[in-house]
Amino acid sequence: MKNKISTLQIFSLCWQLILSVDIGIISYISLISVKQDGWISVIIAGILGLIPVFLYLYLMNYRPEMNFTELNEHLFGKVGGKILNTIVALLIAFCVMLYFNNLNNFITSQYLHKTPTLFGIIIFSIPVIYLLNQGLTTIGRTSFILFVFGLMLLFLTLIGLIGQVDLNNFMPIMEHDFSDLSSTAIKIVPYTAFALILLLCIPKKDIIDSQKLNKRIIVAYIASFVTVLSALFFIVGVLGPELAQLYQYPEFHVLKRISIGGFIERVESTLSLRWIFYIFTTLVFGLYFIKKYIQTTFKIKKEKNLNIISSIVSIILLISCNWLFSSNTQSNMMTLNVIPVFLYVVNLGVILLMVIRTKTKKY
Repeated sequence: MKNKISTLQIFSLCWQLILSVDIGIISYISLISVKQDGWISVIIAGILGLIPVFLYLYLMNYRPEMNFTELNEHLFGKVGGKILNTIVALLIAFCVMLYFNNLNNFITSQYLHKTPTLFGIIIFSIPVIYLLNQGLTTIGRTSFILFVFGLMLLFLTLIGLIGQVDLNNFMPIMEHDFSDLSSTAIKIVPYTAFALILLLCIPKKDIIDSQKLNKRIIVAYIASFVTVLSALFFIVGVLGPELAQLYQYPEFHVLKRISIGGFIERVESTLSLRWIFYIFTTLVFGLYFIKKYIQTTFKIKKEKNLNIISSIVSIILLISCNWLFSSNTQSNMMTLNVIPVFLYVVNLGVILLMVIRTKTKKY
C-alpha cells in the first residue's frame, strides 16, 4: 500500500498544484498585463485550461498500468521514449527550481529579512527530501492534511476581507481589449497545465476508487480556478489595481487589511501559510515525478538506491535555485514572457504527440 493513493487525495493534490502558481505568478501576470481586468483573463484561462486537463485524463485512462515515463517508452520505443521523458524531466526540474526560488523569495522577503537565503533553502529542503522518500501514500496523506489546513485559512481570509471590497476598483470594466485579455490568459494556462502534468506519474491502477478519478480532477480544477479568481477579486477590490501592482506579493499585503471581529488583527503571517503548503506540495510532487523518471529510465529496482539517487538530485536542484536568476527583475521578466513559451512547446507539445501516437499505435 506504500504506493497507493485515493481520489480524495488526488483532489487535494490538484487543488494545491494549481494554487501553488497563484502567489507571485498568476496574480503578477494578471495585474501587470491587464490590471483590474485580470479576473476576465483568469476566466478565459480556466476555460482554455480544460483542454490539457482532458488530454491528461485521456492518457491516464489509456494504459492504466503505466505511468508517464513508461507510457512514453511504450508509445515511442525505448530510445524515442527516453528522449521525450528526459526533455520533460528537465523542464520539470527547472520548474521545481522556479517554484522553490519563488517560495524562498517570499519567505525571506516577508518573514526572514535578515536570514541568509541559503540557510532557508537548506532548512526547507529537509522535510521535502524526507517526504519524497516515504512513498506515494504518505505524500497523498500529507497533501490532504495540508489541504484541510489551507482550506481553513482560506475561509478565515474570506471572512476577514469580504467587507473591505470596493467595487469601484474594478472600474472601468473591459478597459483592455480582448486581444490583451486573451494573450494574458494564454500566459496563465501553461503554468496551471504544467502543474497537472505531474499527476501522470501515477498509474491509474495505483489509485483507489479510480472510477471517481475523472470527476474529482475536473471538480478540483474548477474549484481551484474559482479560488484563484476570488484571490484576484480581493486583491483588486481591497488594494486597488495601481497599489497592487507595486507589490511583488500583493496576496500577502492584502492580508494585512484583515480584521476579524474588530480585535483579531495582524494575522497575515499565519494566513499566508497556506501558500507555503501549496508550494511545498508541488515541490514534493515535482521531485516525485523526477524520481519515477529516474527509476524507469535507469531501471533501478532497489528502493534504497533509488532514494539515495533521487535525494542527491533533489538537493542539487533545491540548492541551485539560489542562483537561478540574478535578480527579481530578471525572474519576473522570465515568468511573464519566456517560461510560458517553453511550457507550451515542451509540456503541451509532448502531450499532443502522445495523444496522436495513441491513435496510430496498436494497443
